[in-house]
Amino acid sequence: MKLAFFDNYKLGVVVGDKIVDVSAVTKGIKALGPQDVIRGVIEKWSSYKGKLAAAAKKGKGKPLAKVKLRPPLPKPENIICMAVNYMEDGTLPEPAPINAFMKSPSAVIGDGDTMVLPDMAASVFEGEAGNVKLTTNDDFARAEIVRYSALADVRTGNGFDVHAFADGDHVMLGGVRIPHSRGVTGHSDADVALHALVDAILGALADGDIGQHFPPSDPQWKGASSDRFLAFACERVRARGGMIANLDVTVVCEAPRVSPHRDAMRERIAAIAGISASRVAVKATTSEKLGFTGRGEGLVAMATATVRLPWSAP
Repeated sequence: MKLAFFDNYKLGVVVGDKIVDVSAVTKGIKALGPQDVIRGVIEKWSSYKGKLAAAAKKGKGKPLAKVKLRPPLPKPENIICMAVNYMEDGTLPEPAPINAFMKSPSAVIGDGDTMVLPDMAASVFEGEAGNVKLTTNDDFARAEIVRYSALADVRTGNGFDVHAFADGDHVMLGGVRIPHSRGVTGHSDADVALHALVDAILGALADGDIGQHFPPSDPQWKGASSDRFLAFACERVRARGGMIANLDVTVVCEAPRVSPHRDAMRERIAAIAGISASRVAVKATTSEKLGFTGRGEGLVAMATATVRLPWSAP
């Protein structure tokens, strides 16, 4: 049986290509609006089913093409154990195809103008406030606001790393292999950018440092790819129900030049961290020939991480 409100919110039963007015059957329901009518029908479906079917069989009916189908409820959040999809101002995005809702006996089909009850017993149950309808861009914007408001504990951490140059033909920076006349010495792949970021994230969590979680004395980390360390730190944020808001790293060296590889580094860091590249900043500078970096003896990276956590997180 297919039920729909039409014209001046009359309750009707769809029979073929017609709709039969069965409003008289529900006159005993105390109702302030259509939502109260349908609540009463659902609560006593076993009783109303036969009466509605009899009224539909007896009634004359109007062609569906000549009636105005109505959304059953004024607001999506008031929907009771059914799904209705229509614009917030109550209008339909386009004329609903007449036969669309006739394809299924137990679902809402078409542009949200038709409510269908299955031929089985139904019941009313309490909804959940967090289970909101997401259809328009405004719906998603509001959902994002709710999500971020739950992550109100904003924390910042800093990281610093340095490695000396050695024999080799490339340098790993930000997860990107950069050709160079020298290599870098270190227990792992000596990626100063990723190491600084790891310490920044762990610092924001007050969760130790990279040496505590991946001690250089442990042979299993010899030559290890530093993306594993960054992925680990990011997972520690997610394990606390949080998210990474921003990652910022500055590399200090005379060479190699970082700028030609900046976008690749941002994309790689974002991929490891599971965030958008728009939340990753990579900068580079020199020390104006001063100090060990100015003499070309090594390179430095400094990083800042901003994370958002729920207040309940440890």
